[in-house]
Amino acid sequence: WLTVKSPESGIGRYEFEYLIPYEDAETLWKLSTNRVLKTRYQIEYMEEYWIVDCFEGANEPLVLAEVELAFAEQKIDIPDWCGMEVTSEPCFFNAALAQSPIATWPEIVLEKYEIKKT
Repeated sequence: WLTVKSPESGIGRYEFEYLIPYEDAETLWKLSTNRVLKTRYQIEYMEEYWIVDCFEGANEPLVLAEVELAFAEQKIDIPDWCGMEVTSEPCFFNAALAQSPIATWPEIVLEKYEIKKT
């Protein structure tokens, strides 16, 4: 898949996803210098589907969870296993994590976000 994301307003994001041929994906991967490695899971909780990304490599042990909202003001039940709200924190966007993985963050920033390196 090829995914392009861009800020909209508030917590909203434009998101475009396209299935691309495997060969194109391989070429794009080889051309990229900044990468994010993660395993993605989908979990159903209280009739909502949560996407949970478990990061690897220089972004380990980061785990981010998100839920797609029908509208920005939609009320949802936050699972107990969710931690700090980071939706509006640009340092957690995939592009930012690719360029500045958490392994490069100063200790004070890791502490702010309650991240403990393994």
